[in-house]
Amino acid sequence: MNRALWFAMALGMAGPAATPSMAVPAATFSTAAPAAADPDLAALEARIRRLADSSGADVGVGIRHLETGREVYLAPDRPFLMGSTFKVAVAVRLLALVDRGLDRLDRLVPLAAGDIFPSGSLLSERFRDSKDPGAHLALRRYLELMLILSDNAATDVVLRQIGGPEAVTAHVRSLGVEGMRIDRTVMDIYRDYVGLAELPPFESRNLDTLVRLMSAIPREQLAEAQRRYHASEKDRATPRAMIALLTRIGRGEALSPAGTETLLGIMRREETGVDRIRRHLPKGTPVANKTGSYGTVVTNDVALVDLPDGAGRLAIAVFTEDRAPSEAAKERLIADIARAAFETFRQPGRE
Repeated sequence: MNRALWFAMALGMAGPAATPSMAVPAATFSTAAPAAADPDLAALEARIRRLADSSGADVGVGIRHLETGREVYLAPDRPFLMGSTFKVAVAVRLLALVDRGLDRLDRLVPLAAGDIFPSGSLLSERFRDSKDPGAHLALRRYLELMLILSDNAATDVVLRQIGGPEAVTAHVRSLGVEGMRIDRTVMDIYRDYVGLAELPPFESRNLDTLVRLMSAIPREQLAEAQRRYHASEKDRATPRAMIALLTRIGRGEALSPAGTETLLGIMRREETGVDRIRRHLPKGTPVANKTGSYGTVVTNDVALVDLPDGAGRLAIAVFTEDRAPSEAAKERLIADIARAAFETFRQPGRE
């Protein structure tokens, strides 16, 4: 198997379809007030339901107006694969440590050979030397790469500095967020997705070793690994949990004012989601978002969106799973749901 084919498989873009096999609860909506008492929410609920039903995908949605608490959910308590949206929680954990004086964003951290990814990383493209990448970056740069470009190598570097996935899960739970679990580094996700029993130790791992191991995986083993991956309960969040985390961030309850502004400022520069939540919103709308994708199966986006004319701020999370609709179709669905939410809540002073 050549390297290009393995790159595609590692991102879930080759091999047999990997349809999620978890039981899917019936879609339900939850609102802050009964729909009959809030015709705007009732109309938004109906509009989202029509969009989701016509998409052919499994869809989870959370929308909350932070100032009033008015909200709408689709499949609020179903755990969805987060994809790279989990990197928001990683960023919160890092910035909380900075707030407490336990770390510094200007601290230089080396990029090791074991950090280099075969794909999904600008850092790995720029520093591909398998023995010694020869780079030291400030933690702030790793944070920016993780959130703006969804860089996988940068993510695992940050995770190594903050106590790993378990520490991130514990931190979000300390914020009162239930229904979100971060179980693996990105490299461990790659390992499970392609069906490797184990990775070489970090100290002896390098790009050449990874490519050699992963290129030798038979197609049948890859397909079975993907089925197991999509059936796993690991690295999932419910729409309700993601909205809870975004609410904490957006209300300034997760971080100090400086930490909050750092996080939102970086997320507003995100470059991977122009066709998702941002797509149909008016030009210049402040959107602090983070996408998540696994090949053609998972297409997600989560965001804090500032409304015009003092109308407040929205937390939006849209999760989709299923290979049947194309990625482009799921991106259109996300964009249409975000537009519907924006249009409902954009008028100031509505209660």
